Amino acid sequence: MPRNNTIPYELSDYVLSRRFTESAARQGWLNDERIIAAVSGGGDSLSLLMMAAKFFTGHITVLHIMETNAYVQRVSANLDKK
Repeated sequence: MPRNNTIPYELSDYVLSRRFTESAARQGWLNDERIIAAVSGGGDSLSLLMMAAKFFTGHITVLHIMETNAYVQRVSANLDKK
């Protein structure tokens, strides 16, 4: 990131929103009422979850995948945008 703390255009909300919605439309879940997001807790999956919470208008159920024993634990079920 540049020293003057400006956000590069390619990382702007406008561009990220467009990329996110294009991917969601291509994958067929853009207009769904609810989705399930499985996260490991790593930076990449949490970043994707934050983007989903920001740009997806439906209900998001979050599943935390605990890699140590492959146990799937439901940790959150309500990121609704009411």
